[in-house]
Amino acid sequence: MGHTVVSGAQSLGAQARPGWRAVVLTSVAAVAHRWQEIGRDGAYTPFQAREWIEGWYKAAAKRGGISPVIVAVDAPDGRSAMVLPLALATAGRRSVLAFADGGGADYNAPLLGPGAPKTPAEMRQAWQAIKAVLPRADVIRFEKMPAEVEGRPNPLCWLPGTGLSVMTQAACAISQPYEAARARLMTARFRARLDASLARLRKKADIRFGPAETEAEIAALFDELMRQKDARARVLGWESWLDDPVWRAFYREVALKGASGGAARTLALWVNGDPAAIILGFQKGERFCDIVAAFDAGAWKSHSLGLLVQDLAMAWMAERGVTIYDMTIGAEGYKDDFGPVFAPLYEYVAPGSLRGMADAAAARAKSALRLSPALTRLAKRLLRR
Repeated sequence: MGHTVVSGAQSLGAQARPGWRAVVLTSVAAVAHRWQEIGRDGAYTPFQAREWIEGWYKAAAKRGGISPVIVAVDAPDGRSAMVLPLALATAGRRSVLAFADGGGADYNAPLLGPGAPKTPAEMRQAWQAIKAVLPRADVIRFEKMPAEVEGRPNPLCWLPGTGLSVMTQAACAISQPYEAARARLMTARFRARLDASLARLRKKADIRFGPAETEAEIAALFDELMRQKDARARVLGWESWLDDPVWRAFYREVALKGASGGAARTLALWVNGDPAAIILGFQKGERFCDIVAAFDAGAWKSHSLGLLVQDLAMAWMAERGVTIYDMTIGAEGYKDDFGPVFAPLYEYVAPGSLRGMADAAAARAKSALRLSPALTRLAKRLLRR
């Protein structure tokens, strides 16, 4: 397989020692050994796990117009530093280089190996080697980047020009006994509301909460989750990444891998034998990322099913050693009631061509507009005029 290697050499007069080295590969198999090494000694989010990335590239191939760009980076001492699972998307004459995301991943970050950059200066040197091997693109755009990955700094957030994203991360610190964590996170009034809703539901129906474990159970729950999500979207006029049948099939495949040791967890609140509320998420170590949730807005909609399933899922996860219940991205109002810690996400946008300069400037302006309430109000006044 052809690939390009560039060394960001550091000149020392007549002698030069190797610098940061980068290589671009086009298949996960070619970089599988790095995934294994980073799995032992490094850090990554569930959205850069091999099972996610491998399936995503397969789905992208069916979708068309998207090419894998996997950048493997080595530190000057030869240790594995980073893996950036990227993709080059082309539409007409324009091309964008971004993470393997397309709207489906909640977080984007490199896989961090033992030799990952420890300072902004090291990242600048590594970035020189990375840029030298990247394919030409009109725009480079890295979105939804957390400042830390499993407690380690995300070096991409040190790139000059990186700014705040319009999206934020919301995560709850949970522990056993869950009731103690619950009292710390939520107000007494909100806890009383949840308890009253659950008590009313129990008086009217048989309920249970638990995971789907077999492939058949997961498949049935996933299909019901999509039905509930679609019904809610029609009412609210939402559009979703999962409306695309290719990406929906990809999500389904990832969910099914939970039956054979994968990271996906499919949980449900059952009412009289029917799954009335469902959560699909990924678990990595002591962190669970809640990525898709829905409930049946039918006979039981007055019983706060969406809130109850969150509370029950947090309790279930705490009992199994999870310490961070990550509600991931999105500014839904219900999250505030669960007492999460909100953390900013970051994005890097840079032009790669003259054509891309206008696109990059527009993306930055849009982000700045969304981040500034004053500018938003001004824009609305101008539009009215």
